Amino acid sequence: MMHFWLGYLPQWVVEGMAEYTGNLPLKNGRFRLSEAKNGLKEYLEFRKRRMPGGVPEPYPLEKLFAISSDEWTRIMATDPRRTQRLSLTSYLPVSYFMHLDGQGDGARFSRYMRASAEPVRRVEAHEKALAEFKRRPEVKTNPDGSFEYPRELQPPALPRDLFFGASRAEILKQNLEVLLDGRSEAELMEQVRAAYRAHQIKM
Repeated sequence: MMHFWLGYLPQWVVEGMAEYTGNLPLKNGRFRLSEAKNGLKEYLEFRKRRMPGGVPEPYPLEKLFAISSDEWTRIMATDPRRTQRLSLTSYLPVSYFMHLDGQGDGARFSRYMRASAEPVRRVEAHEKALAEFKRRPEVKTNPDGSFEYPRELQPPALPRDLFFGASRAEILKQNLEVLLDGRSEAELMEQVRAAYRAHQIKM
């Protein structure tokens, strides 16, 4: 569902959304979206009763948010126990933003996902403009996919800022501000922790 967004989402959101979706309550072959907030509760109960080792201890949120994609990939390839911890710890903030943050309506998370999709929309707009450019009668497309055109024509410019330099890190930082919504990271993390104390989950 998020294939084209992956380059502009932090790994904890990617993994947390996968866990959230994978644990939607299922009945008679249908996902019960109206019961989505119960998915985490059922997941934790399942791990307590059925899985060796029970519920893994979550990472501190400060550490989760700081893990790079490269480190995440290395952990998943070499350390199954830490991978389980990463998966659970990612699930917790995603579930929080879906159901417990603000008014409990997921509004901030919806704004965050729209902001995260903006680079994708820019790429799609470029691809559409380029396809239209190639259809012009003056443009010749070669069998290898390259194309030739008269000098007086200019193809649409690639949004290079999305692919080079520190742009991805800057985009991730800007989008995080949508989730923070005026809160510091420390304030947000305390709110997430407080919300889960009722579930006896220490973060």
